Amino acid sequence: MANDWFSGFPRLAKGTKARADAVNAIFDENVTGMDKMPTEAQMNRGTRNYIADDTGSADAYAGVLAHVTGAYADGQEVDILIANTNLTATPTLNVSTIGNVVIKASGANPVPIGALAEDSIARLKYNDTLSHWELIGVYDITNTVSAFMATMLDDPTAAAALITLGLTATAAEINTLDGVTAFVATLFNDETASAFMDTLGITAYAQTLLDDADAAAARATLGVNAEEKGTFTPTIYGGTTPGSPTYSLQNGWYSINGDTAHIEINIILSAKGGLAGELRIGGLPFTGLSHVMRTTNAPTSIWISGASGLAAGDNCYFTAHASDYLSLAYGDMVSGDPGRSALQDTNIVDTSVIQINATILLSS
Repeated sequence: MANDWFSGFPRLAKGTKARADAVNAIFDENVTGMDKMPTEAQMNRGTRNYIADDTGSADAYAGVLAHVTGAYADGQEVDILIANTNLTATPTLNVSTIGNVVIKASGANPVPIGALAEDSIARLKYNDTLSHWELIGVYDITNTVSAFMATMLDDPTAAAALITLGLTATAAEINTLDGVTAFVATLFNDETASAFMDTLGITAYAQTLLDDADAAAARATLGVNAEEKGTFTPTIYGGTTPGSPTYSLQNGWYSINGDTAHIEINIILSAKGGLAGELRIGGLPFTGLSHVMRTTNAPTSIWISGASGLAAGDNCYFTAHASDYLSLAYGDMVSGDPGRSALQDTNIVDTSVIQINATILLSS
């Protein structure tokens, strides 16, 4: 008879005599075979595949089964009392010194760090096709749900989940949320972050904001721009002949917020440099929307020293163009048409000071 327990022995013919050593050899075969079987206690308690003494270390578990297995078999199960929590996603198990085999979570995913907790009992099943131990009942959620959902599932309370979502709630609302288990179960059953927020009643628009990767993307969703500030070097030139003016001072400051820009300009000429025609201020760091502003339109102010040819009561204006310059003008705005005239090179002198403080509409 030969099987997994006995290697086989010759049968005795009826009426024959047997030598004591031959009979003893048969008994030895019997004992050897019984040694391979679980004990009565293990069978009664269901612990025949239980390893109570983990002799390995964190991430390198080891132990001996009471019965001999010889080699790993597909579908073989063992239970082991973990002595040290796993510190990596690639722990191994060596049963009865057969050999180290990597442990995987369900679906051949890496084992989450900490999933094999100290003093916990882990059940593993050997997968001969993939040559690894599979940790039964443990899933790597980072590979089965979105990163957002994984973060939500890591939140210990509803209050923490609301913070993750960027929401707030009263203490009473939080307590109510913590107590509504069916609601929480529905959230946990949602397969995507989008479904999760649908359950919470968050609108598609708000979901888009939550999906934005950074503040710049959120501003784009909201249709607003971040405030931009800086300096620039303003110039003055003629509309007919630009010329080559020289300066004692050229200062420009700007800030952009949404569809408007505020500028402050301070220019002191040392020579007009042959410029001719209407006066223009160039070098703006943006493109304006064509429109007219005058000094009585707060917060716009224009001051020009050494100006000539202007009548009492005349206001100074500028016209913004769909470009990076302003045209300067003057006139008396009364009842409707302002009747303005462009400021010319003849209206300023070589040492004129031009100061402008204005808000300008930007082109889209």
